[in-house]
Formats: sequence, structure tokens, C-alpha cells
Amino acid sequence: MTAAIEEGAKVRMRSGGPVMMVTSVGRSGWGGDGPIHAYVTWFNEKNEVKTDSFPLTILEIVP
Repeated sequence: MTAAIEEGAKVRMRSGGPVMMVTSVGRSGWGGDGPIHAYVTWFNEKNEVKTDSFPLTILEIVP
């Protein structure tokens, strides 16, 4: 059984990259009819806060 990606989860892209914190999960697109995305926050190598959203299908939970 795979754990669901939800608010507060630590995730990273399946291809690698920084650990990110999920701030919310929702549908993207005009009118909210697009694929489900996780909105995430992380610190880059310069210790700057970054935010973005990614489809759930490319993310994995970090234990």
C-alpha cells in the first residue's frame, strides 16, 4: 500500500532532487479541472525559499 501525498508530507521528485514540504494538494488548470498537483516549498542551495507545484505522478514520499 502506498501512502497518499497530502499536506505536510515530505516529498521529492522520483528522478531525485531536494526534499520538499507539501503545503497543499489540489487540481490545477483553469477552473480547477486539471490534474491533481502538490504545491510544495523547499530551500535551494543558497538557502532561499522556493515554491512550485508538480503533478502527484512524478513525486514520491520521503520517509
